[in-house]
Amino acid sequence: MGTIRKMGSNWQCIVRIKDHPQLSKSFKTNADAKRWGIETELKITREDAGIAKISYPTFSDIGLRYIADVSIVKKGFINEWNIIKALFQEAWSAYPINKITPDVIGKFRYRQLCFRQLNQEYLFPYLDKNCLYGKYLFIESL
Repeated sequence: MGTIRKMGSNWQCIVRIKDHPQLSKSFKTNADAKRWGIETELKITREDAGIAKISYPTFSDIGLRYIADVSIVKKGFINEWNIIKALFQEAWSAYPINKITPDVIGKFRYRQLCFRQLNQEYLFPYLDKNCLYGKYLFIESL
């Protein structure tokens, strides 16, 4: 947030960010000065990072593009397609790629490990051990 100081009957907000010119503006109230300082700083940092202008594709879009461009020429296309289809069933596959955090992947991994352990021990002793590993490899390759 910028520096706020009282100048007579007005409040002045000064925003200083490295490699940018100093910006300042005067306001009648302290709250207006704080609001402007926060908004201005966010605007400058977002423009630097390019975040404000980027529209990120969803995980599903990237997966479909991967299938169409890369996976189609592979020998194990059918196995990879099944793994990707299973990933599309996850709720986070509709998220933009910048919203899929390590926490989201960690929860997915934990859920898969618990499900695999349950199925392997009680229901499906023939469950393929490489299926879970294949899902992780695909996510990691993106």
